[in-house]
Amino acid sequence: MTGLEPYVPEDFDAFWRATVEEADAAPFDFRRHASNYDRPPGLSLDTLTFRGVGGETLHGWLAWPEGRRACPGFLWIPPYGRWSRPPDAYSTRPDFASLSFNFFGEGPFHDEAYTPARGYFADGAAHPETWVFRRMVQNALIAVRVLQAQPEVDEDALAAMGLSQGGGMAVWLGAWCPAVRAVVADLPFLGGMPWVLSGSVHRYPLKELTDFMASMPLGREVVGHTLSYFDTVNQATRCRVPTLVTAGLKDPAVRPAQVEAIHRALAGPKAYVSLDWGHDWHPSMVARNSDWLTEHLSQVELPRPVYQATATNWRPQSGNVPRPEMDKFMMFRHATDTADFEPGETVFRAGDTGSSMYVIVEGEVEILLNDSPIDLLSEGDLFGEMALINPEEPRAATAVAKTKVRLAEVDEKRFTFMVQQTPRFSLQVMRVISTRLRKMNAYYRP
Repeated sequence: MTGLEPYVPEDFDAFWRATVEEADAAPFDFRRHASNYDRPPGLSLDTLTFRGVGGETLHGWLAWPEGRRACPGFLWIPPYGRWSRPPDAYSTRPDFASLSFNFFGEGPFHDEAYTPARGYFADGAAHPETWVFRRMVQNALIAVRVLQAQPEVDEDALAAMGLSQGGGMAVWLGAWCPAVRAVVADLPFLGGMPWVLSGSVHRYPLKELTDFMASMPLGREVVGHTLSYFDTVNQATRCRVPTLVTAGLKDPAVRPAQVEAIHRALAGPKAYVSLDWGHDWHPSMVARNSDWLTEHLSQVELPRPVYQATATNWRPQSGNVPRPEMDKFMMFRHATDTADFEPGETVFRAGDTGSSMYVIVEGEVEILLNDSPIDLLSEGDLFGEMALINPEEPRAATAVAKTKVRLAEVDEKRFTFMVQQTPRFSLQVMRVISTRLRKMNAYYRP
């Protein structure tokens, strides 16, 4: 054993499922604000605030191509430190929306040089549940949700990207965040830690951790146990999305052997690039990383059955033809106030009264008109919308759970809140209504 192989703890998956579930359960609350900060040419820029997993207020920025909507996007995760990476050639790209935020509640453009006194590597490192990086990755998961909710962003074409700390955490998100479809990890940190700690550590900020280990009995064993849940080599074994990793052959902080070990452990499509460079940005990263995201985010497909109107019924077409992205309501995928239905259970019947519509969080729902199936809906689809618009009228169709289903109910109060938070939400609902009216016309046309 060299110390560069995966050493995944037995309860690794359970630990991370619980970590993700805790982040998903956090209240979702964000605000956007106009910004006059300097921005790269061709991009628009807003600042934003959102609530972290512990209720803290976090600050960041959102950049996007001027005048564009539904762009592919990425979360840009900053390197180690309490500073905020400003929008520049490395943290933005001309054809992408990007979001970055400060992990420690500082402003979106906060500038602070690293000092060991302000380091955080050892904060809570005695236990996996308390190490600072657990909370940081939870807030990164929430930041992905914030990015998804923006009208400038295609919520089904998202990536995670960063350098050093940001590169390692991008791999973690690729492992545990379903919304992340591609990863770029430049000089990714925290890989092969048994190998790293088997030698002497003289450089900060990693020396913060070894100083902490030396301060307590069995410190190496205690901290080694914590590291096993976060080591980027172990995380890579769960990362199945296309991932590009870059190593610096002269990098003293993240050595090439560590990056090679991360690359070997990756479970999905991957690429490895080595540069004759140290622990810093390299100009070639800008175009290369953009090309990687363009290639792999453009391949994203959402297979599902599509129904076609005929004179007597709607029948599924064969083939892989995804619904338009704008017809999906994936911002509800993290909803916790949901209702469960078993296969065959009726959600509502034609003739019932109601004042809410529903979004499918999980499972499939069949819509029936005059006891005949006319549509099959799945995750992210909306139904029952006419009851919200006109609650005095009875429902026109019957909705039945085709599989085990989890539904988010949207009443007038929630609808109003969603429109305030995400203006495109009302446009999406109108598009769904328009599409279904055309289908109904086709159904009844002689």
